[in-house]
Amino acid sequence: MINITILRKTESLVSGVLAKLRRAILEADLLHCEYVPFIQPIYGQHGLVGCEVLLRVKKEGIFHRPTKYLSKGRRPLFSKS
Repeated sequence: MINITILRKTESLVSGVLAKLRRAILEADLLHCEYVPFIQPIYGQHGLVGCEVLLRVKKEGIFHRPTKYLSKGRRPLFSKS
């Protein structure tokens, strides 16, 4: 039977390598992108109440939502670790 400590260390190593790989792929994907803010007005019952700023990623002339580049339940891809 393989020692559980060896399995944990292996899992940790593989997890770290996969995270670095994901980060490298994302950085290459976003290399020639432009980040464009859009101002979205918010209307209430009596007219304009305020606004919110929406970020879009412009890649090859097409605007994409930034959620395409974010991942749920994981560490942030651009954290300083």
